Amino acid sequence: MTEGARPEQPEESLFELANAIAALLDAPVTIEDRESRVMAYSDLQDQADASRVATILGRQVPEPYHRILAERGVFRQIQHSDGPVLVDPVTTQPDEVALPRVAASVRAGDEQLGSIWVAVHDSLSATQMQALQDATKVVARQLLRARHRQGDAREAVAALVRTAVAGGAEAHESLHLLGLGSRSVAVLVLAGPARGDLEDDPAALAEQQRLADAFAVHLTGAHPRSATAPAGGTMLGLFPVPDGDADEAAVRVATDFLARTPEGCSASIGVGSSARDADAVVRSRRLAERALEVLLAGGHERRAARLPDVHVESLLLDLADAAEARGDVPTGPVARLLVYDAKNNTRLVDSLRAWLEAFGDVVTASAAVFVHPNTFRYRLGRISEVSGMDLRDSDERFAAMLQLRVLAARSR
Repeated sequence: MTEGARPEQPEESLFELANAIAALLDAPVTIEDRESRVMAYSDLQDQADASRVATILGRQVPEPYHRILAERGVFRQIQHSDGPVLVDPVTTQPDEVALPRVAASVRAGDEQLGSIWVAVHDSLSATQMQALQDATKVVARQLLRARHRQGDAREAVAALVRTAVAGGAEAHESLHLLGLGSRSVAVLVLAGPARGDLEDDPAALAEQQRLADAFAVHLTGAHPRSATAPAGGTMLGLFPVPDGDADEAAVRVATDFLARTPEGCSASIGVGSSARDADAVVRSRRLAERALEVLLAGGHERRAARLPDVHVESLLLDLADAAEARGDVPTGPVARLLVYDAKNNTRLVDSLRAWLEAFGDVVTASAAVFVHPNTFRYRLGRISEVSGMDLRDSDERFAAMLQLRVLAARSR
């Protein structure tokens, strides 16, 4: 494999198919994958509208239009429809002119491979609708043939990615063969909603594969030199980044991908630091994996993060892991409060946590636990009596907050 060798792009015949369909329907056509990325498009695009022009230029449906279509349930309707679906015009500006679309799902059995989108001025005739439906079968066969041919190439690239992030003597050569030897890259690590052994759950395995495929397409669309590989229930990505905007660019591409995942999908992405050599790529992977571990532990709303974004949470996880390994249990005031709450069905620990997180602001803390401020002040007195803790002592407050944070990290 020569430097920069990549899996084959969609064949020129896919563009020829798009032109043939456009000629049959006398309207501009795009062929898109499941993530609304353009795989091929026909001539006549100057007869469409602004959103189609933006789609062609960006090789994907722009996010504002994609979001509106998703909110309307259009993608779901196309996926489950037995024939072409009429899609009402989508606009994002008050004076924007937009055309309706007719969209048809491209399927292989029960699997949706993509869709064909036709920008129309007038409704299609019954004959044209049937021609569009027939065209989906031809496109499906072409996509399946391309998938088969590209399989070996994808695996070759995946092997190079895994070697590059593992370090060692062959890592530099692997980056060179991927065309990344002289570029800054960031490692991204994706974990889907299902991890580990999926062989007993075919549906979860299929969903994981679809997510991994979409991730590969997304990164390649953002930068053609991107490369991905499955690795131990996660998906690794090598994403080229500009030197002046490295961290932000990597986080943006991860966040944009997650915004396009189906509603309810709990995927997360750890983002590594910018790397310009093989040793730095290994470090980038470690940072990305640690950030992902923190994200998967829960307790916050982030779905994509670098380690500096979740550094405190990472330290708390380290403390929690160390405490669990030693068999440590809570001690001192916090331990006494835990025992008292368990015996008396009270919430003194929750009240102490709220007070500490509110920096002693009784009004804010009482609102957090849904009690009146006077009731909360009484609880503070009980906390001091039961625990023996001096709430005025900064060291005791710090020790209590640290124990409570570690307990929360261990319970996730």
